[in-house]
Amino acid sequence: MYTEIMKKSYHFLLVALFFSSFTLSGIAQTTKNLTVDDAISYINEKIAGIAKIKNVRGEMYIDFYEKGKVIRNDRVPFEDLNGDNVDYAPDEKAILLKCAAKDCIERVIFVPKTRGQFSRISIPIDCDKKTQMGLIHAFEHLLLSFKDPKYKSNKPFER
Repeated sequence: MYTEIMKKSYHFLLVALFFSSFTLSGIAQTTKNLTVDDAISYINEKIAGIAKIKNVRGEMYIDFYEKGKVIRNDRVPFEDLNGDNVDYAPDEKAILLKCAAKDCIERVIFVPKTRGQFSRISIPIDCDKKTQMGLIHAFEHLLLSFKDPKYKSNKPFER
């Protein structure tokens, strides 16, 4: 009888440990502070084929693609963009990144070859509300991380 009780207790303990390991790993994943690289990876995954973002010594480079070729390049220091004013424009079907001050974005359009200064970046993407909000949160995280080195967040981009 004693060994039967011990076997049941042992099995209960194994099952409890098994399920608690999943719960703890889920908690660990949601409490991990997200990095700049996490935000860039998330954004690039969502805008693949449309554009690609790179961090080059604290500047954001965005290459825009059409038929697999780069047609435009925007370059701006991350801290020059307004991290509190990232938005999705449903009429344009685009994520909007705006300068904190006037004309902070250097843009090169390859066909026809033109260059100029601009006050916002529009990243065209037709997506569902969850992805829109995820991209907004990821860009906010990215921009706020550069403006304030002490900024930390563990909130997932898509909530």
